Parts: sequence; structure tokens; C-alpha cells
Amino acid sequence: MKKFLNTAYKREQTWHNAVFFGVVTVCLLLCFVPAGNIESGYKYPMENVYTQYDQYALQFNAFLNGHTELDANPDERLEQLENPYDPAQRSGINYLWDIAYYNGSYYSYFGIAPILTVYYPIFILTGTIASKALVCLILGMAAVIFIALAYREVIFRFCREPNLLLSCAGLIAVMTASGVYVGILYSDTYYIAVLSALACSSAFIYLGFRAMRTPRLLPRAFLLVAAAIALTLTVWSRPTVTIMCLMILPLFIDFAAKIRKDTLKEGIVTIAAFVLPLLIGAGAVMTYNAMRFSSPFDFGANWQLTVNDISKNKFDLALFFPSLGSFFLQAPEPQKNFPFITWSLCRFAPFDDSVRYIYHEKTVGAFAFGLPIASLLAPVTVDFSKDKVKAATFLTVPLLSVFVAFTDYCLAGVNFRYLIDFLPILSAVSAALCLGLHEKATGKLRRAITVACLLLFGASVVMCLGVLSAGTSQAMLSMI
Repeated sequence: MKKFLNTAYKREQTWHNAVFFGVVTVCLLLCFVPAGNIESGYKYPMENVYTQYDQYALQFNAFLNGHTELDANPDERLEQLENPYDPAQRSGINYLWDIAYYNGSYYSYFGIAPILTVYYPIFILTGTIASKALVCLILGMAAVIFIALAYREVIFRFCREPNLLLSCAGLIAVMTASGVYVGILYSDTYYIAVLSALACSSAFIYLGFRAMRTPRLLPRAFLLVAAAIALTLTVWSRPTVTIMCLMILPLFIDFAAKIRKDTLKEGIVTIAAFVLPLLIGAGAVMTYNAMRFSSPFDFGANWQLTVNDISKNKFDLALFFPSLGSFFLQAPEPQKNFPFITWSLCRFAPFDDSVRYIYHEKTVGAFAFGLPIASLLAPVTVDFSKDKVKAATFLTVPLLSVFVAFTDYCLAGVNFRYLIDFLPILSAVSAALCLGLHEKATGKLRRAITVACLLLFGASVVMCLGVLSAGTSQAMLSMI
């Protein structure tokens, strides 16, 4: 038994992989627990678009009808308003909620990646427009698969022989901290975007890491083309998450730096296999933006009809420390029943709307999930002299997370969904850091690190259950 507990995970060992992917299978099956009963799809063409459907279904319906604007006629009084994006001025006027209103037409500002990856295939197979619950389940299961694959690549790149059982425990912690089960539980329009970004960004990280350890040129080029497509779909899901994908830059830069004269042709082909399809993807994204909002760089968020005028949300350094508090330090709230904690109303947001409106809902800080706390050890544990890619990655990911948190706080506000923009990648790298520390330690120190790792991993599971319990209660109330 002791020998089994001390077994190192070796990629070439069949039974090691069987244990790991057995855990992945359990994680996949768990997706059906929060999913509950899956609603049937919508019939095409849609009727009464003002009351029955979500933004993705409306956009897909518009595509099937051959145009980008939604099949709904805005109230003419919106055009007569000085600022139709001010909710106070829209009082008494019927309008589609959280839809972009531009040049007298309605548009969905949500990216179209889920439409390309889920809605079209479902429509081809069934002739119906998929329901939100079905889309979230499919995207959630895809996210589980790619999170597991990306996590496996990360730990093998940054750890020589990670402990098998701790690797599996770390996978469970990363999965529960990722937000995938929460997204499946809520199954709303916003979580479609979140789960799509989670699946696509994880696919990009997996494909990128996998390509960089592939010795043969043709398979490597194929993987990099797929990685470029995944990155484009990430932009078309939730652009902010693309920032976290920059964590792969040290790996790519290291590859480019090692290109020599005798490998120049291979290096050029490798780089082109990623850059060219990425440029094509960027062109497609910008063309679609320009078709709707007259600018290739306008994703439509500033034109949405929602709780406030989004165009007034700007970067403000005065909000830096409140953003750190909200996204990292926000403590959970105690509750009477298991797991005895849940998310809480943000304590760091300035609630004086007369100064600046900050959208806020119940959430919890990243450190409440335990595992991300390990990222604080990166500055004192990384060693540039031994592995520059590892050191740069371990330092870059926490910095990117801080920047994404600051960006979300300034341009949107505080919400658990926004936490998922950076929490999965931060958790995966934190798990790799924990496994690396365990790998190097011996004797009593290794046992102490084992206990610390299990506590951090367990905290992620408990916090996930706490958030899910709040969501389950909310869902039950909405049914009454």
C-alpha cells in the first residue's frame, strides 16, 4: 500500500493512464448530476421572439434566416432617446433585455463559437434549435475532457515524475475549481459563453503543449492548426479569457529561440502552421464585428441594453485593490447545512452608484478554493537557471490572473462567472507547482507537503459544493 501511495505517474505506463482517465470518466459522469432534466429544443422558425428565447437561440435563428440582426423590431421610441443605453431613459419602453441595440436593430453581443460548435450540429441532426440546458451540458462535458488533457500536459511538462494519486486528486481539485459544474447547473445564456470559453481555452492549452513535445513536423503542424482554431473560438466565446491563453507564450518563445540554421525550414513551417490560421481566424472575427457594429474591434458590449450604460465603464487604477479583494480575498459565507459554506455578497465593491456603477452578485474569492493559494509560492520556488519555461509560466499565470480580475472589475463588475475567466488555468498551474514541490521533497517534508496538498485540493471540492448548494436552492425556488 505504501508503495502504491508513492507511485510516480509515468506517461508510458498503461495502468497509470487507466487510473488517471478513470478519474476523468467519473468527472464526466458527474456532469449529469447538476444537469437534471434536459429541456427539448426550440422549433424553427421561432415565434414571439420577445418572450420565449435566449440570445444564442435568437442569433442562430437569425443566421438560419440569412442575416446577422435579430428577428425582432425595436420600439421606435428607442431611436428618439438621447441615450437609449441609460436604463432610466428607457422607462416605459418595451425592449429585449441584455441585447445590443445598434443603428435601429437588435444584435446579440455574445460570441458565436457555441453556435458554430453546438447549435449547427444539433440542428443538422434534429432539425431543432438546441435548448440552453443541452448546450451547457455538451460544452461542460467538452470542457471536462480538455481541462483534463491540458492539466495532464502541464504537469508532465513541469514535473518529471508527479505522484500518481496526488495528480488524480489535483485533477479533481482543478475540475471543481473550474466552474464547469456550476455552469451546467445554471444552464443560462451567460454560462453558455463561460463554458464555451472554458472548453476552447483548455483545448488551446492542451493542443499547444502537446504540439511542442511532438517530434515529427506533420503531426505538430496539425496540432498547431487545431490550436489556432481553438484560440479563435475562445475569442468568439469570451474575449477576456484569451488573455489567460498567453500563459503558453514562454513555451512558444522557447521553441522559437531554439530554431537553428539546420532546422530553419522546420521552424518556419511550425510557426506558420499556427500563425496563418490564427490570422485567418482573427480576420473572421473582425469581419463579423464590422458587419454588425461598423468596427472590426467592436464586439458590441457597449451597445447592450442592461442595468447600466456599459460604455461608461473604464479602466481606473483606483479600482485595482478592490478588484484584488473581490476576486481573490472574498470570503465564503457560513451556512447551516453541508458543506457549511457558500458564496457571499461582495464586501469589496463600492456600492455608491452615484460615483460609479459596479455590477455585483454573490461570489467568492479564488483563494477560497484553496488550490490557487499555492500560486503565491511561485516567486520563491521557481528557478530560472534550471527551467526558464517553467519559471516564466509559474510567474506569468498569477500576473495574468490579476490583470484579468482588474479588467473584469473595471469593465463589468463582480460575478462568479467572471472568476472563471482565470480560475481554471490558475488552479491547474498551482496544482503543477504543488506536485513539483512534492516531487523534490523527501522524508517528513514530503509527508507534510502531501498533507498540505490534500488540504488545498479538498478545499476546492468543498467550495465547489458550497456554490452548487446555493445554486440548487436558487433553482428550486425558481420552480415554486
